[in-house]
Amino acid sequence: MKAIRDFSKSSSFSLSALFTTLLMLGVFFIAYFMVISTDETLMRESEAAVMLDVRGLEQIYSLGGIKTLQETLRQRSENKQLGAVYVLRDSGGQVIEGDLPAWPMVIDEVRHDGFVIYAIEPSFHEASPARSVRAFSEGHDLLSQSVKLDNGYELLVGRNVDDIEVAQWVGSTFGWVIMAMLVLIAGVSLWVGYYVVARINAIAGTAQTIMDTGDLSARLPIESTWDDLSKLAEALNRMLEEIELSVTNIQSVSDNIAHDLRTPLTRLRQRIENQIEPETAQPLLAEADNLLNMFNGLLRIADIESDKQKSGFAEYNLATIVDDVVDLYLPLAEEKCIEFSTDVTHTVHFCDRDLMFQCIANIVDNAIKFTPERGQIRIFLGRSETHTIIRVDDNGVGVAKHKFADITRRFFREDKSRSANGNGLGMSMVSAITKLHQGTLKFVENPLSAKTGLGVAIYLPISRH
Repeated sequence: MKAIRDFSKSSSFSLSALFTTLLMLGVFFIAYFMVISTDETLMRESEAAVMLDVRGLEQIYSLGGIKTLQETLRQRSENKQLGAVYVLRDSGGQVIEGDLPAWPMVIDEVRHDGFVIYAIEPSFHEASPARSVRAFSEGHDLLSQSVKLDNGYELLVGRNVDDIEVAQWVGSTFGWVIMAMLVLIAGVSLWVGYYVVARINAIAGTAQTIMDTGDLSARLPIESTWDDLSKLAEALNRMLEEIELSVTNIQSVSDNIAHDLRTPLTRLRQRIENQIEPETAQPLLAEADNLLNMFNGLLRIADIESDKQKSGFAEYNLATIVDDVVDLYLPLAEEKCIEFSTDVTHTVHFCDRDLMFQCIANIVDNAIKFTPERGQIRIFLGRSETHTIIRVDDNGVGVAKHKFADITRRFFREDKSRSANGNGLGMSMVSAITKLHQGTLKFVENPLSAKTGLGVAIYLPISRH
């Protein structure tokens, strides 16, 4: 349903809706003209033309008599204009002038090629001197009107409606074909728009997951090979492979440097401690210890990221771990007169106890370190339907929101916090431990509604083991 909701808000949907609307308008107009053509509008126009022709010939007969009418019919028959048919017979029923050798035969209530054929009854002619009928003669459909003249003469004027019949059939047949094509095109347009949005959603979702988790091993889904979006996904996957390889190489170099330098640095510290006077050696030893802690932190992060710590996983009560962290750091908070409050619920989770202790401790340590005197720190532990939630909020110096993505980078330190002790590896350790537990690390700006502050939240998925 997510893709459908996104589809309705996308530009692809807007374009598809526009094209579909235009195509449906085309279908409507075609259907309208089909109705007009099947509603025998053309036939009624032919009837009107026949009626006018009859009236004109009646006028000629009244002015010039039968001879003049015969001459006029003879001339018109020779011209063959507009498929007109004329037949004149005397009182005995004998045809004396016209295009047909005999009076056309009329079939009663027969449907022929889409036309209804009406009969011409003698009594009808007596009641109504003129009536439009459709007569069939010599394989043609005739739309005719007969009228009785003086002295028993009868005149029939007709028009060949075969062309109208063909036009109606062609209009109806091709109208349905075109409407079907337009509806098909409209459906394909909507499907293409939905497919494009669904593929973009899949690519964007995977990309967002990679950015949120930092897991460069994830790849964009490729469902086919014929469309351009799949080719784009292939190119992006190759790019991710190169990026993952580069990041792995960089991490490997830093880890190797830390491993190789730790031993000579340890020897150097021992020599300083043994050969230099204590007053002079103290600041040198402090610097050496800081470097050793940094290298140990790098190796510890590399060890966690390599998933070597999974053997220590078991069911633990996180409330006990949080209480241990609070007991450890509460004296430091009291020294700065920091208001330290907790909201901890009994929560059992499958995890590594030591790593979770170190993870929560690093967050609390940063909160105390960067929260001024008489500040506030709040710790929350609870559970939703799908996640165990650990959150530490403070009103300290905080971190700019646009730098949240950099907090978990190794050696990252905000400019306004560089004067504080630390090596910038604490949150990198937190991120590595969270990923090891398949969790998500999120940051919140100004969580306690103060002017500054930072909230750090860990969401650990609940699973059965």
